[in-house]
Amino acid sequence: MKRLRHLVIFVVLIAVSCWGAFELGRKSQSSKENESASKERRVPANRDSFREARSDQDRTRLLRDELDQCVTADEFRAAIDRLQFRADKSEENRLLSILFQRWLEVSPLDALAGVRRVENLRHDILRTSRVFETWAIDNPNEARLLLKDVLDGRQQDLASQPPFLDGVDPPEYLLSLVAGLAKVDPASTAVLLGEMSGSPVRFHALDVLLQNWFPRDAKAVFRWAEGLDQVALREQVISKAAAKAGQLDDPQQGIAWAQALGSPTEQRLALGALTRQWAARHSREAFRWVEQQADELKFHLIPPVISSLTKVDPGGAADWLNQFEAAPKMDPAVASYAEALKSVNPTAAMDSAAAITEDSLREKVMLTIAKEWKTANPVKFGAYLDQREGLPSTVYELKR
Repeated sequence: MKRLRHLVIFVVLIAVSCWGAFELGRKSQSSKENESASKERRVPANRDSFREARSDQDRTRLLRDELDQCVTADEFRAAIDRLQFRADKSEENRLLSILFQRWLEVSPLDALAGVRRVENLRHDILRTSRVFETWAIDNPNEARLLLKDVLDGRQQDLASQPPFLDGVDPPEYLLSLVAGLAKVDPASTAVLLGEMSGSPVRFHALDVLLQNWFPRDAKAVFRWAEGLDQVALREQVISKAAAKAGQLDDPQQGIAWAQALGSPTEQRLALGALTRQWAARHSREAFRWVEQQADELKFHLIPPVISSLTKVDPGGAADWLNQFEAAPKMDPAVASYAEALKSVNPTAAMDSAAAITEDSLREKVMLTIAKEWKTANPVKFGAYLDQREGLPSTVYELKR
C-alpha cells in the first residue's frame, strides 16, 4: 500500500511538472507573439498601412521610429526597400532624404555606399545631395575623414574600387561633401584635395571648392594657387581660378594676378581662361583689352574672343581680321570667326574658312560648316557646291 502511495505521488509530480513546462512555453510563445505584433504596429508592413498616416508629419514620425531600430547596413537597405514599396512616388524622395540623414549619423561610409544604389536617386538627387552637404557642414571632421577614405586612388584599380564609384561620373554625393566642407573651412578643404593626387574625382571637386570659396575670398584662392608645388595641380587651379575671375563684371583683379604669375606659360594659361569667360559675357570689353596686348599674347588670346564678338558684332570682327594678311598666326582666329558665323551665314563662313593657311585645319573647319549647312538646308548647300570650286574633296562627298 505504501508503495502504491509513492507511485501515485510520483505520477502527480510528473503531471504537475509537465503542466508547468507547458504553461511556461505557452507564455513564452505568447510573449514573442505580442512583441512581434508590437513591432508590426510600430513599423507599417504594407503600402496601405503607411498611407493611413494622416499627414507628412505622421509619416515622418513613423519613418523615424523605424530608423531608430536600424544599425547595420543591411537593416538600412531593408528599410529603403520597405519605403519604396510603401511610400507614394511624390513623397518618396523626401522620406529617402530623412533615411540617409539618419544613416549618415550611424555610418557615413555605408550611407555613401548605399545612396548611389538607389535607382531613382540617380535621376533626382538634389534633395538627398543637400542632406550630404548639410551633414558635412555640421560634421566637418567626420566629412574630411570620409573623403580621405574614398579619394585615395582606389578608383584607378577596378579590383578594389569602392561600390559607390561604379561608373557615375562624377560621384555627386562626394561632391556634396566637398561643397559642405568648402562652406565651413575652404582652406583646409583645399589642402585635403591637394593630397588626393590619385583621385580622378579631384578635378570636379576643385570646381565645387572654387564655386564656394572664390566669391568669398578671391585673394585667398590666388595665394593658394601660387603656393602649390605639384605642377599638374597648380596648372589646374590656376586655370580654374582665372576662369572664375573672368566671370566677374570687373576682371581687373584677376588680370593683375595672372600677369604677375611666375612663368610666361602660367600667365598665358591664366589669361586664356580668364578672357574666354570674360568674352562670353562682355565680348566687346574683352576684345578691346586683348587687341591692345603685344602681338604674341594678342594672337594667342584672340580666337575665343573673336568667336564671342562675331555673335554680337560680325562686321566688327570681320573688320579686325581683314587688317591682317593670311598667315599661320591668324589661322586660329579665322577658324573661330568662320565657325561662329556658320549658323547665320554659311556662305560667308565657307569663304572665310578658305583663308586658313594650314591645310588640315582648313579642311576640318570647312567640313564642320558643310555638315551643319547640309542638315539645315540641303538645297542651298547643294547649289553652293555646284558653283564653288577648289573645296576639299571631303566636302564635295557630302553631296552624294
